[in-house]
Amino acid sequence: MNLKKEYLSLTGDTEDLQILHHDEKFAELALIFPNVNSILIPKKLETNLKKYVSKELLKAIDPDINVAVEKCLVLVSNLASTYYTDDRWKRLNSKILHEQTKNKDNTFIYSKIIEVLKEGTSTGTMLEVDEHYAKGRDSRKYKLPDSYFKPGLNEYFIKNSGIIQTRNRIYYRLINEANENLICNNLLKIYQRIELPTSKELLAIGKKLVKENYTTKKGKILTMRNKHIDSYWKDADNRSFVENNIEIFEYLTNRGFMIPSAGDERSGGRVVDSFTKARRM
Repeated sequence: MNLKKEYLSLTGDTEDLQILHHDEKFAELALIFPNVNSILIPKKLETNLKKYVSKELLKAIDPDINVAVEKCLVLVSNLASTYYTDDRWKRLNSKILHEQTKNKDNTFIYSKIIEVLKEGTSTGTMLEVDEHYAKGRDSRKYKLPDSYFKPGLNEYFIKNSGIIQTRNRIYYRLINEANENLICNNLLKIYQRIELPTSKELLAIGKKLVKENYTTKKGKILTMRNKHIDSYWKDADNRSFVENNIEIFEYLTNRGFMIPSAGDERSGGRVVDSFTKARRM
């Protein structure tokens, strides 16, 4: 199991470390990657955790309720990418969840967080869990309920210094690993010279391609959604919507690029970054 690759897929793909500003090379990268304290979460989640979840349950996660809430938000932020994918279920590796949420004494907290989120509030659960998995081979799958999925995502800035320090260590390690790979290292250098098109420019290009009856590599017909829902088209599954594609592009690039990562031998060492991932979503 390639934990390095899974770290990147769990973080929303756009977050990164707080840079050591005395290091010129990493200071330059600060212009490319946003701060590690930035995560994407469902819009109603923070409010509901603070107002409607039992304080005793939250204190089982951390004596400081504000810290407990933020650890819940960190765990759920791993599912932000499912807002842009057809399959809303996502496997979350327990080792990574532990590292993201553990205390200084290395206490396992993530299982308590999952129980709190599963119990949710009087109006329903905050997290759905598929318990069918193979121990030691496949991780459990998780999904946001419709009530939290449909309203969309908000950017949230973590306040607790302990959580931020933990995330710093993870992302600093990922940057160092990227620097050790020739392709990833070159990508880090190239990112500083990339000028991306605006959403307005992408929309104009999309409209032009629609008029030309463009189809994607997967054989889907490029289509302008124009505020219609999927059921407006009988063959919606065979269509790729311009507005959806722009949303994915913004998700993967607006807050900075993901750290490029090389896969293991099973993937042939294939490098994944914000641009290759956009083509796969």
